[in-house]
Amino acid sequence: MVTSAIDGDYLSTLAIAQPQSGKKRAELGQEDFLNLMITQFRNQDPFKPLDADAMLGQLAQFGTVAGLNEVKTQIESLSSSLLSDQSLQATALVGRNVLVASQQVVLQDAAGALGGVLVPAGAQLVTARILDGAGRLLDVVELGTPPPGMAHFAWDGIAADGTPAPPGAYIVQADAVVNGAATALETFAAAPVSSVSLGRAGEGLTLNLGGLGAYGFDAVREVFD
Repeated sequence: MVTSAIDGDYLSTLAIAQPQSGKKRAELGQEDFLNLMITQFRNQDPFKPLDADAMLGQLAQFGTVAGLNEVKTQIESLSSSLLSDQSLQATALVGRNVLVASQQVVLQDAAGALGGVLVPAGAQLVTARILDGAGRLLDVVELGTPPPGMAHFAWDGIAADGTPAPPGAYIVQADAVVNGAATALETFAAAPVSSVSLGRAGEGLTLNLGGLGAYGFDAVREVFD
């Protein structure tokens, strides 16, 4: 929208009615812009009419601004629609499990702890280690030589010495032999979606995951029951 600071007295000299409200406006709208152009035509010197190119330039500028305003309105409408659709998708996740990048896995009562390791091409002897909060090794999950991509694993919550671990979050570390060298791999964890937080405009959605905390909706790698 074309706007410009303007004084009320100047509007009076152009025979343009000022707003009737007690508050003066500091900007011109599209209607005011058209009134200014019409007044300019009416008060032009008949012996020195407005240059045709300048007049066409003003009309083109007005058309461009009007078009941009319409595009802006359409984009805002589309954004609102997409956010609403995303909200419906996110709320449908409540009670389901999602896989997100994490250095911890969540041990649930009966389901154990589910996680994943992102395996690169050529990786061998992929291993996931489970540690407690103090960094003590509890168990080792051998994944062998899975194909490249996401390799899932499950830990039953029983430490290597046969002691059951209490439910909660545990540290997970993974590595493999890649091209003859030990290489750390990215780990993922599965956790239930306990609730969804709808952010303000432009902030997106947040999933609150049991045992892991808050994650952005775009952080979800997989969804499963």
